[in-house]
Amino acid sequence: MDGQHPAHRLVRASQVTNQLCGEIEKLYRDGIDRPKLVHWFKAYELVSTYLAPHPGSVWAKAPKPST
Repeated sequence: MDGQHPAHRLVRASQVTNQLCGEIEKLYRDGIDRPKLVHWFKAYELVSTYLAPHPGSVWAKAPKPST
């Protein structure tokens, strides 16, 4: 384990979950007034801050337009 008390890990998990929920809510709200393709790129950016793309992903290797 990481040496942290289980209660500390729960507090941290709660903080990260709340932060992620806020980011998803912002993505949703901002997406209402923008083109779908731009929204997909913004969603990709959000997800890629938390998860690495599959090594074989063609999408991850393709150049992205500026948004």
